[in-house]
Formats: sequence, structure tokens, C-alpha cells
Amino acid sequence: MKKSNIFAATVCAPVIGFLMIGFLLAAGESAPAKENSDYDPQEKALKALLEKIDQLMFPPGAPRTVPGPEAFAPHPGLIGLLELPYYLPQPCGPDQPVSFDLFAIPSSTDPPIGSLTLHSGTLNEEFPLCYVFGRIVQHLPGGEEELLPTRETNNDETKAAIVYERSDSWYRIALSRGSAWINWTNPDDFLSYPSLLRYRMTYFDGDWDGELWRAPDDGPGEPLPMAWQQYMKNGGGWVVDILDERRVGNRLWIRVQIVDHPCGSMIDPPDDLPEASGWIPAYRQSDGKPSLWFFARGC
Repeated sequence: MKKSNIFAATVCAPVIGFLMIGFLLAAGESAPAKENSDYDPQEKALKALLEKIDQLMFPPGAPRTVPGPEAFAPHPGLIGLLELPYYLPQPCGPDQPVSFDLFAIPSSTDPPIGSLTLHSGTLNEEFPLCYVFGRIVQHLPGGEEELLPTRETNNDETKAAIVYERSDSWYRIALSRGSAWINWTNPDDFLSYPSLLRYRMTYFDGDWDGELWRAPDDGPGEPLPMAWQQYMKNGGGWVVDILDERRVGNRLWIRVQIVDHPCGSMIDPPDDLPEASGWIPAYRQSDGKPSLWFFARGC
């Protein structure tokens, strides 16, 4: 019972970003050469940054294809998202990056094992905002670089780091290889799962078995009402409302209500759709991934 538009929501958004980078690179290559006296070093630095990001996205020999939906799905063990700045204050630019140390433990007593650097630049004089183009992790020692895995949290394309663990102001975030701790002083930037799903367009991630529980951890689940099963099978649109969350022992549960929704729906809902609500485990037992996720950009 997958939502048919999960692919569109998870793939189309990253495509736009890739195309924007490609457009800027192409524009820089096709633009007429400037006289040395008029050459803007900021423009040169921005182009170099975009080329660097492009190389990190597509290493030599790698196919230049857009990742599938699985690349943008929630990670196993995720406990929330840490929103990163989308814009930086002036003055900014590729030659003025903002960096944060990364550590092996939630403490700065030991030397950092790497850094997270936010690279920014302005598109043109008519759009002077300092847009963050790159979130690049550098490992120490050795200096290998990689892009930070991120997820979007809302329509303004705010990027967030994937959080596995929290200890006061320390967050263990996902890297392309492994994880590291970062000290982040603003607690409002952390969006905990499953609370972050409230007031967002939420769906069941992966192959939901269609079962709901009357109470958390209370025996086997019960199948979704037959009218709902038929509605979904015929292409009816639906979303999940978050009503409550509760921890029973070491297991987190979410109380949900399934409601019809016009987004992506192929049919009108029948008048006799019964209420469909109950509890589900917050994480799938099969792989540890969150059972629910959301469309960051809405319908």
C-alpha cells in the first residue's frame, strides 16, 4: 500500500537542485570572458565551489544519474533532524566559509576528527542573499571530503542533518561514512521524531502491512477496515494524522488516524469510509527505519 507519489516528492526535489548547479556551471562556461580589470574574484570562487560540489556528487567514473527514492528516505535509527542554515548573513561568499568541528564523542576534550563546512555565495546582484550551496564534511587526518547527507524539512528547502543520538547540546549526525558528534547551541533547530511529523503531510514509509493496534504493545494488530483497503487499492489519496506518541518499555508507539486526501488521488472517497485510527510502532522491526515520514514540499 505505497503512496504512488512518494517517488515524485523524493526525487523531483533533488533533481531541481542538481539542475540548478548544472545551469550555473553551464552559464559560467558559456559567458564571455571578462577583462582582467573587471574580473570578480567572488564569481570565480563561486564557480569553483559549484564545480567542487558537482565532483563530490558525481565522482570520476560514476554514472551521472539522480538517486532513487531510497536515497532520500529516513535512515535506520533516526531520532530526528537538525536544521542547518539555508542562508548566511552578509558578508559571505565562497572565500568566507562557516565551519563546525566534528568529534568522535560528545565532548571537545579530544581533538576533532573532522569538520562540517557551509559554503555560500550570491547568485547575482539582483539576488544578494547568501545562499548555502555546499555542506561539505572533511575527515581528519587525510583530508577526504564528502557531501553531508541531508533531508529537507519544509517548502523553503531548509536542509537538515540526520540525527542518531542526542546528549544535551551534542548531536550525533549521519555522515556519508559513519557518524560524528557536533555541538549545536540552538535547541530549536532540532526536530525530534515522531513529533516533527505533526502538521506535515505524513505517509507510511515502505510496505505497510495495513495493521493498527487498539493500544500500544497490546497483542497482534488488527487489519485496516475493508472499505479503506478497497479505497487505497483503487488509487484513493490519503495521509496520516499524528494524534499521540507513547513509549512502552523500550519501544516507541505513535497513535495515528488515516484520512482521505485529494493529493494524488485517482478517485473520490466513498461516503461510508469508516474511521481508521490506532497505534503503530514508531520504527519498523524489519530494518529499524521510521514507520512514518513526510512530504517536505507538501502535495
